Amino acid sequence: MFNIGSGELLIILIVALVLIGPKQLPQAARQIGRGVRVLTKLSNTFRKEIQKLSDEVVEKEAREQGKASTQDKDSKPKGETEDTQLKE
Repeated sequence: MFNIGSGELLIILIVALVLIGPKQLPQAARQIGRGVRVLTKLSNTFRKEIQKLSDEVVEKEAREQGKASTQDKDSKPKGETEDTQLKE
């Protein structure tokens, strides 16, 4: 997800330990974990809503195209095909 290697992660943990302190580090890690969880949930919800809207648009276009296709077939005189209509 973040492309962080093990060496980089170790450096981040050491800096966090020095800046925050050993007593408050677990609490800070929990808060960061909750924040990441909330952001992930929001991102997933947003992605699902965008996908839902996209699917609705595609479905609407398909229905309209199907209606137009049905109307085209109904408007052709019986016994004539597209080839005979083009020759005229």
